[in-house]
Amino acid sequence: MLANVALLAVQAAVVAVRPGAEAGCPSSAQVTEALRERLPGAVVPLVPSPPPEMLRLDIEGATFILVDVEGRTRLRRTLSGADCVALAQTVALMVERYLQELDLPAPPPPPPPAARPRWDLAARAAWQPGPPDLGGAALVLGVARSSRVVRVGLAAGATGAWHERWPGGSGDLRRFPLALDVAQRVPAGAGEIQTGALLGLDLLWLSARAQDARQDELRLSPIVGAQAALSWPVAHRWFVRLLTGVEFALIRYDFVVLQTGSRAFRTERLSGKLAVELGFRVR
Repeated sequence: MLANVALLAVQAAVVAVRPGAEAGCPSSAQVTEALRERLPGAVVPLVPSPPPEMLRLDIEGATFILVDVEGRTRLRRTLSGADCVALAQTVALMVERYLQELDLPAPPPPPPPAARPRWDLAARAAWQPGPPDLGGAALVLGVARSSRVVRVGLAAGATGAWHERWPGGSGDLRRFPLALDVAQRVPAGAGEIQTGALLGLDLLWLSARAQDARQDELRLSPIVGAQAALSWPVAHRWFVRLLTGVEFALIRYDFVVLQTGSRAFRTERLSGKLAVELGFRVR
């Protein structure tokens, strides 16, 4: 295993032992032999014009110095001992470990732990401005499933009744919205920004009275739209979500009173909405 690691290190650096310490302990020859055992192919002769990847090992008494071609000291150790062969092996091990640290790439950092999907439960107070026919406040309950980058939500609610009078009668119009939205999650400080699209279905219920007659009508209106929200944590698992958006009704209705033939309500093609939501994160 060590030999394989050493071979990888040799790809980036070679070592030359400066001669002249043959009488020392260990000698230049003993250190060279120990290096060749540990780093086969990485030990080269010292030449006047060394390549840039070469490191020179100087032996000065009991001190061993590893320098690069520019003369900068890369490693310096002072050893002691009576066994010259063992000291030579220690020097070779010292150089081998230095080359491993120098040339082997650092292991890649571990990937961040994947964010666990979560469920959100929320209650929303919404206002949909517009003509009095369909504008007004709504109470909406929702549930959402969030991954690391995407939020998918389902919400259903009811608006207050809008009341109209006409000669000979009166009526109320109520909306029951149901919507599925998909949004991208983008971190924003401690909170996040959510932008996406929605598909919805509005149930419209007209209840009209004219003299002694009563008229009830139900209509379904498909909705498409876009919305953006800012979600912000406020306490442990609790969050506040501010939401705005636009909705486009694919079908427009005129509610006509049968007894009089007059139009009581007319739905809008395009409408906006504003909402404040209080939610709870379920792990």
